[in-house]
Amino acid sequence: MAKCAVVSLADLTRECSARARDHFAQGRLFQKPADLTRDPEARESVRAAIVEARARTFAWGRPFLPEVFDAEDYVRRLLQTSMPPRSAPRRRTM
Repeated sequence: MAKCAVVSLADLTRECSARARDHFAQGRLFQKPADLTRDPEARESVRAAIVEARARTFAWGRPFLPEVFDAEDYVRRLLQTSMPPRSAPRRRTM
């Protein structure tokens, strides 16, 4: 089982840029995303968006980091910061 998100290239590009509505996508892209692009041009566009998102994380993540940190601390804090608090589990209704 996998958690998946299907987004348009336009939405991915926006959410990985300075125009992002929040840093949810940027924080998630430190994890290795699956490559399900349709062609080499799309693959390059997705790669460029991910590179931008990863580069931008220091700008929004720095205030949440301790004075001294390593790569593991950095990634863990980015994921914690980008995840909204979970509410109580939802009950399934049929």
